[in-house]
Amino acid sequence: MKVKVINPPNDPFSSRGILIEPIDALNVASFIAGLGHEVELVDMDIRRMPANDYTRALRGGAAYDLAVIVHDYHIPLHQDGALASVKEIARQAKAHGAAVVAGGKAATYRPEKLLDDGCIRAAIQHEMEPALESLLLADDWTDAGLRDVSGIAFRSADGNIVSSSRDKTAFDLARLPIPDRGLVALGEYIDVRTILSSRGCHMTCGFCHVPGFWGGWRGRSAASVVHEIETLLAQHGAKKILFLDDNATVSKKRMKEICRGVRERGIRVAMGCLGSLSLYDRGMMEDMYAAGFRWIHYGVESGDDGQLGAIHKKISASEARRIVAETRGIGFRVRTSWIMDLPDATEDQLKRTADMILETRTEEIRLHHLALRMGSRFYDDYPAQPSSQYIHHGRQNQNLSRMEDGRVADIVSALTRELASSHAVVTNPDEFIDMDALQSRSRNLQIASLCPLRYGLGWQA
Repeated sequence: MKVKVINPPNDPFSSRGILIEPIDALNVASFIAGLGHEVELVDMDIRRMPANDYTRALRGGAAYDLAVIVHDYHIPLHQDGALASVKEIARQAKAHGAAVVAGGKAATYRPEKLLDDGCIRAAIQHEMEPALESLLLADDWTDAGLRDVSGIAFRSADGNIVSSSRDKTAFDLARLPIPDRGLVALGEYIDVRTILSSRGCHMTCGFCHVPGFWGGWRGRSAASVVHEIETLLAQHGAKKILFLDDNATVSKKRMKEICRGVRERGIRVAMGCLGSLSLYDRGMMEDMYAAGFRWIHYGVESGDDGQLGAIHKKISASEARRIVAETRGIGFRVRTSWIMDLPDATEDQLKRTADMILETRTEEIRLHHLALRMGSRFYDDYPAQPSSQYIHHGRQNQNLSRMEDGRVADIVSALTRELASSHAVVTNPDEFIDMDALQSRSRNLQIASLCPLRYGLGWQA
């Protein structure tokens, strides 16, 4: 079967200053290819291809059988308007004669939004690989046939949305091949290669969609991860590698094995990851630094213990301060992220957060508003609240905090004015395109960002 895997365009397009390769779409495409199918990946975002120009990706109208649209799967970069692009791509693909399936958060939690016009035959819910394998083996895509495929939703002939029963057995990550990065032009993206070495998280933070979407944490073997790192160096000359897992440090044993494998093979490359404050272990972090890890992202979210308890962070503000300081003492460059309008927040609580940000002053600081992500507890708790799926939507959630209108913006403005004495304050990701100009604003690339923040700043093996 000939298959096109599509990374749809963002709306507006993602800035070239932050764009990493679409590793989630690469994983899906490589999995399909591993099943014996002919695959092409079309990254419409990097190619600046609007949805209504999708037919340009057909390369002269060559026939293909299936279009697989990967939207908000691992990488939560697509803004809310991108959903309309997904539907337009599906319309064009169907008109071309292809069957169309889509996967990701919208396909999982709001399939009716994708299936309303009949262009998408199946919305894959949660993990895409098991359903894709079944669909690619199926001879019968009629209503009766699709009812036998676990983990999908489709619109039946009578107009109703049918959700087939989901097999809750976690997909075996050992079945994932090393992504074929030759499916994209890596030179078009920023100078950071990415790895997905695990899925899920051990936490249940109220704002986060990860536990609901992926379930509990599970990771690939240390040996497979080290092999992928070696492949990135040998085949692509990688200088920086980001573990884009939602939480790479859940298993201390596995991380130590990865680090030992990297050291034993004499691999020298700068690495970074997203990690958990609640599972901080100094010995593990020292092993990571010795293996070449130079950067970690901690989602601190708040400097107030009451707020931290309410969102289930399993850590106090004082513990977070200590861990951040220890991590930086080991030598890591640290990014901290903070949610400025958590539910029921008071002005005093937000001021405590601002004070902690100024006190810790990590090398990278990301400030954003709450996104009520589908699959999170907060999404279910506040159904009447107009919600965005994009954390940098730039506006305070109304009726959630206990602050007067405008006070969040006032406190954030005062905070960024103070941070400007030590950090380059970035409000547009295009500012990351000209790194020389950014370096002139902050010699050590200390960044306080109110927008998506570029990966790989200041990493050296």
